[in-house]
Amino acid sequence: MNSKQKIMVVDDDEMSRQLMEAMLTPRGYDVITAENGEAGIALAVREKPTLILLDVMMPVVDGYTALSMIKTTRQ
Repeated sequence: MNSKQKIMVVDDDEMSRQLMEAMLTPRGYDVITAENGEAGIALAVREKPTLILLDVMMPVVDGYTALSMIKTTRQ
């Protein structure tokens, strides 16, 4: 059984995703990333992360809409 906590980072800025991953991975977290809200929704449904760090201003699907959709899939 994998005891690592899974954190998902959703941000359209690649440098921000890389920075968050670089900071969290050495601290023992399993980090997964998505480049927009649409990809983040699909990844959240599939991977069921413990925590989601979500940018609110993104193309395709903004963070507010993505959060709302993710919340409805978890109920």
